[in-house]
Amino acid sequence: VRAAVAEVKQLERSADMNDALARLLREPLSATRLDVYLQCPLRFAWQYLCGLRPPREINEGDDPAAVGTCIHDTLKALYEPYLHKTVRRGDISAETVRARFFEQLETHGLRRQLPADSCLMLEEAAPMRLMRFLENQPEQATIMALEKELRGPLRLAGRDYAFVGTMDRVDKRDGLFHVLDYKTGGIKKLDGSLWTDLAFFSRAGQLCDALHPAQEADAGHLQQLEKLFSELRERLPSLQLPCYLSMAQAGGMTPLGDAALVELRDDGKEHPLFGGLVDEDLEAALEFCNTALALPLLHMEYSPCFAARPDTHCRWCPYAGLCSV
Repeated sequence: VRAAVAEVKQLERSADMNDALARLLREPLSATRLDVYLQCPLRFAWQYLCGLRPPREINEGDDPAAVGTCIHDTLKALYEPYLHKTVRRGDISAETVRARFFEQLETHGLRRQLPADSCLMLEEAAPMRLMRFLENQPEQATIMALEKELRGPLRLAGRDYAFVGTMDRVDKRDGLFHVLDYKTGGIKKLDGSLWTDLAFFSRAGQLCDALHPAQEADAGHLQQLEKLFSELRERLPSLQLPCYLSMAQAGGMTPLGDAALVELRDDGKEHPLFGGLVDEDLEAALEFCNTALALPLLHMEYSPCFAARPDTHCRWCPYAGLCSV
């Protein structure tokens, strides 16, 4: 006997939800909110449109968020002496890494927050992983900014949106600005082939031009929007780097090179967004970042419902219980 296939949970769009979405889009947007929508529109609706608060639980185990903040602050402290200077691989010693890490460990009070065994493992593993990260850094780079805040407007698909964000680090490498974002958790691999897929971005650009503000979409446009949105979320698991690059470019940070996620949990390697594109290909990819941001925003505006996108993220979603109701 085969188990019955559960229907995908969804919320039909209502006037109240439209009003809540309109209010939300008038506020400064962050890549984090766009990523929630990209991952699961239903969670986005429950969290940001319906205002449902996740259940409050007592934390009796590890605290990944606090550990992540501690590691971020350690890296900021390591690179502050090199701000606006060139740092070479090997300039930061293992002794300096341990000293800065244990200073932040005390500052954040993690010895009081974490279970004793978790804290001991962190004290051993964190300096080792930070050294792996330093070993995978380029031979030399000029540190241009640390924890740089971005705030400004972006015009996407004929609409104006305010965006905010914070870039962990900006380097100048070979005359180009590079944006780095540190990740202490796991990351999904980026599909570098997306940025040379001219056919995809041509279709997306045409749809953005067709869906003018305050214009209703017909069935053909909705079908195409759903298809393009689904393809984008499969090939681009996060909009954080495209968002930073679009904001940096709009703010006059040129010439831009690439952006990368830095996986600190394992080997400390950089995972670039574009994967080494140069010249015309790089210029086109930077323009495509705006289109990548516009697609989920158009999907928010026109999709008739907010549907769940079941995946591994459901295991830690605070609203997962609602999908079985």
